[in-house]
Amino acid sequence: PPAAQRTLFALRGLQARLDSLSAAFKAAKWAASREADAREHKLLDQRRDALVTGARPLHHRGEPAGRTTTIPLFWLRALRACDASAVAVAPRDERLLASLADIRLRWGDWD
Repeated sequence: PPAAQRTLFALRGLQARLDSLSAAFKAAKWAASREADAREHKLLDQRRDALVTGARPLHHRGEPAGRTTTIPLFWLRALRACDASAVAVAPRDERLLASLADIRLRWGDWD
């Protein structure tokens, strides 16, 4: 019947518009995710550099602008502070953890 054909034609047009909108949304979401990942990696690199070189990336109130600091024994203290990982840290591991400057994980490296 002609009425059913008109309805079907209208539904196909609406579905095509919905598909187009969904594709545009997915593309924008993917682009935003990539941009956020790039920003996050930049900040993580700055944090790594601050830990390795002792440079402070941001000026904090009350501290001289040129002052640099380090966080001594950061990873050893971090792993000792967490109950789940503290039991796995043996005395023989302390020297290695004390010298550790950076740990990085990039999703998908193990694929």
